[in-house]
Amino acid sequence: MTHRIISLKILSFCLFVWLLLNPLESFNQTFFGEAEVITIDVVDPFAIYSVDLDNDGDLDIVSGSYEDNKIAWYENDGNGNFSAQQVISNYLTHLTRFYPMDKDCDGDVDFLAEYSLTSNGFIYSWLQNNNDFSSQWDVEPADD
Repeated sequence: MTHRIISLKILSFCLFVWLLLNPLESFNQTFFGEAEVITIDVVDPFAIYSVDLDNDGDLDIVSGSYEDNKIAWYENDGNGNFSAQQVISNYLTHLTRFYPMDKDCDGDVDFLAEYSLTSNGFIYSWLQNNNDFSSQWDVEPADD
């Protein structure tokens, strides 16, 4: 028992001396660049996904926010720079969840959304990617 205590004390002392000789700056390696603000134009965001929304081979950012009922995307230019917010939908009242998936197996990303019009429960809808990023997407009931 005493040997374990002495060994732990020696190990602790050696670690202390090593840290004195090797400042913590040696641990301060940067693996990521500076944080970059993509947008502040969301109210009560709850989800962020990175998906290739426009099928150009790079990952875009998609966000969902509750208070402004918005699903929006930010196009990646291929160099890690993102566009201004482009609204996919802002008429799903009290949006609570959304998931990217290819509902119709056409090779592009659609969304399943959960939202609440009243306090009586949730409504589920599909947002169909129509590859027209200049307008809001079509919304269909998620009954199939």
